[in-house]
Amino acid sequence: MMRFVILAALVVLTACQPAPPRAVRSGQAEAVVVRGAPPPSRVGADTCGIAQSGITVGMTREQVMDVEILGPVRVVRPGDVVTLDFLENRLNIGMDDMDRVVRLTCG
Repeated sequence: MMRFVILAALVVLTACQPAPPRAVRSGQAEAVVVRGAPPPSRVGADTCGIAQSGITVGMTREQVMDVEILGPVRVVRPGDVVTLDFLENRLNIGMDDMDRVVRLTCG
């Protein structure tokens, strides 16, 4: 009887595990689909207006503060904890330790 209870518990606990990422083949290329990740067609798209923002890599924090940005913005510095949510119209500004822009992405 005890073996049955242990076996049943293992089956239930195994069912609660998250599904591993699955590989999706499209032609020759292979992409890994992960839950919570943006759809592959949106990655790299300028959906947040990077080109129109006037912000460029190398700008200082003070220069960025002078730019008027319409829409959501997230500034990420080294060591910052960020959520994995994807908002296609949000401008993410990656800064380095010297408060200079090193990366601009949407999401």
